[in-house]
Amino acid sequence: MGEIASIWMELALTDLRLKFLPYRLNRRFIFDDPASSAELQTERGNLDLAEVERLKTLVAKAAGFPIFFTMTCLRRSLVLRSRLAKAGIPSRLVLGATKKGSGSICRPSSEGRSFGHAWLKVGDIDVDTYTSSRSASVFLPNASGTGNSSDTAR
Repeated sequence: MGEIASIWMELALTDLRLKFLPYRLNRRFIFDDPASSAELQTERGNLDLAEVERLKTLVAKAAGFPIFFTMTCLRRSLVLRSRLAKAGIPSRLVLGATKKGSGSICRPSSEGRSFGHAWLKVGDIDVDTYTSSRSASVFLPNASGTGNSSDTAR
């Protein structure tokens, strides 16, 4: 329970930061990797997928208690990215949008509307604290903006 409370606090602070600080102060927080890729293992075989799943589950559980805070996919992904980096697991923030008519991953009852969505890539694996990012079209596959914008989540 202590780790969930710690993650919840990180989610709350992330929410406050994104709400009250201007974009110019949040840009690096959102788009820069929390750890340099040289420090992290990048081969899929070396990744601790059980730890990825465990942290993903803890972030989802912590986000289940929003109280006064907004626990959106962006906030969840930023906190999960931070936790993965602390565990030595590299990840990239991916931004996308649901296809028109497919509804939203974050808001399943919103049929026919398009919404943005954020999730992580760990190696070639999509890591989403909601259910799946499969119905989202990627428009920024790499948080640094260096990726090919024609990539799609599959």
